[in-house]
Amino acid sequence: STTELSEEHEDVKRVIAEMGGKNALIIDEDADLDEAIKGVLYSGFAYAGQKCSALSRLIIVGDIYDRFTKRLCDALQSIIVGPSSKASTLVGPVIDGDAQKRILKLIESAKNNYQVVSNETYKGPGYFVPPTIIFDVELDDPIWKEEIFGPCCHVQAFDSEEQVIEWANDTKYGLAAAVWTENASRAHRVAAQLEAGIVWVNSWFLRDLRTPF
Repeated sequence: STTELSEEHEDVKRVIAEMGGKNALIIDEDADLDEAIKGVLYSGFAYAGQKCSALSRLIIVGDIYDRFTKRLCDALQSIIVGPSSKASTLVGPVIDGDAQKRILKLIESAKNNYQVVSNETYKGPGYFVPPTIIFDVELDDPIWKEEIFGPCCHVQAFDSEEQVIEWANDTKYGLAAAVWTENASRAHRVAAQLEAGIVWVNSWFLRDLRTPF
């Protein structure tokens, strides 16, 4: 049967409320690197990074940093950028021209201070931003502190578990986080210390949008 709404409630809408997220993904030295790279590409660049739960800060143990980042940069070039109507597209356009200008300005500014790697393969029209990785950002830089909300993340190396927990929690926007490791005890120990609304292990975006996090 159909329930009739009273006149003052006849325009009720289903909504999903988003919050700010400066989300950290931690990759330990014993992680499955193939799966971790897939996780980074999906969590950081799907939906053109326009998700409050998207990866923003990638923190990698120092022993695998060079090897992992080389593979990640190679994988970044394989991302398919283009119209969202194509099933093969991972990164479509951002929401509007203002968002495009804001993100591109941030990326250009970062090039003055940091190593920046982008996927520049798509040359078509539209509000596109190239998928971009920024390396070794200073911890007082707005790039580290503020949500970018676009297909752009930054990468840091860490040396100790205490350091990575401190870095991951260094944000006002602790909406989500993830730990990538094959060591179950380490995963639980680190996850328990992360100040985030939801913490994943070896995964990202596993949640039910009908529940808050």
